[in-house]
Amino acid sequence: MLGLCEALAPENWERGAAEEGFVPALNMTGMAADRLLPPRHAPPDLEFRRVLNEAEARDLATINAHAYGMPLQQFECICNLYLWREDSFAYVGYAGGQAVASAAALPVAGAMYIAFVATLPEAQGKGYAEAVMRKAIQQAQPSIGVTRMTLHASDMGKPLYQSMGFEPGAKVPLLGAPDGLSRH
Repeated sequence: MLGLCEALAPENWERGAAEEGFVPALNMTGMAADRLLPPRHAPPDLEFRRVLNEAEARDLATINAHAYGMPLQQFECICNLYLWREDSFAYVGYAGGQAVASAAALPVAGAMYIAFVATLPEAQGKGYAEAVMRKAIQQAQPSIGVTRMTLHASDMGKPLYQSMGFEPGAKVPLLGAPDGLSRH
């Protein structure tokens, strides 16, 4: 995967990317907030588990792969505990014992970066992503110690983030090689 900030990209970048074998994978928009707006709905009934073992890391990866319609192999790099250090707060939400949603809050460049927000397709529209995201932020805030939150929103997630108080910024398309792996 390759992320490209459109505001900083050269003219005709699409042609150059295509010549190198890259294809559009996901439209993203950078977003930021200094505080969250109150929830619009009562939180759903979820069990929250912090990612502390490889089974929970795999649940988080699997949710993201299914939610974004991508092969699980693209998320293999987070199916272990290398990314999930003491200062990262990744959570999986379980409904009826099934992993249904995920979110993570990580310290990045002086801000709290929100990542891996996803809900299984069959569980979408129930408030799960917002609930897990709020849990990750709430738990991370004392440790990370900053109020500035940033994220990259998919087109589908953008309305949710705006309702939570995030403001849109630059467009950041994600590109992938046709076989899902970089040729270089």
